[in-house]
Amino acid sequence: MKKISPFLIVVLGLLISSFTFSQNSISGKVTDAGTGEPIIGANVIIDGTFIGAATDIDGNFQLTAPQILPITIVVSYVGYSEVRVTVNDFNTKIEVSLVEGIMAN
Repeated sequence: MKKISPFLIVVLGLLISSFTFSQNSISGKVTDAGTGEPIIGANVIIDGTFIGAATDIDGNFQLTAPQILPITIVVSYVGYSEVRVTVNDFNTKIEVSLVEGIMAN
């Protein structure tokens, strides 16, 4: 049986940890355009994927984004018009204001 070099173990460990900790994120806040109040439970989805999140009690969200830019973020909530935001930079924070009303398709 061959012995595994300690150097190889360290290199593999660093390689694996770099993939784990180098995730690209997009975060932001969703508010009501009329009142400025945070919208709790708004849907925030990366267009064309199943990657998404819901806003917290303060209207904040965070997504782990795929490696491809640009990314279109779709923000929606019942009773509000949908908003699409194109993001061209990872680890960015966006602010989205939703307007009450239903947008016709």
